[in-house]
Amino acid sequence: MDIRELRSRFHELIDATKSEEFLQCLYELLRGQEKGQETGVWSSLSEADRERVLKAYSTALDPRNLSTTEAVMKRRKEVDVYKYLGVLKLDEDPVELQRKWRGEW
Repeated sequence: MDIRELRSRFHELIDATKSEEFLQCLYELLRGQEKGQETGVWSSLSEADRERVLKAYSTALDPRNLSTTEAVMKRRKEVDVYKYLGVLKLDEDPVELQRKWRGEW
């Protein structure tokens, strides 16, 4: 895909986007690129992964590609969480692990 086609597709995606938050993030990302700054998850992705993310996003904009909640729930497998009860072996205190994990969010 040449630069014109890429720009055209990019503009189509932007025009179709209804999420102000997403557009703001995209704007900040592009503005950072303009200044030579690369930060965040996007900068850690390879070019192929970036293209995959953009393709997935554009695919999600088409309602024909989306599944209903009911359809997703039908495909979902039941998980027996009780089979794991008492099986997990931890080196640290579980309460301390929870505090640590919650503090990271």
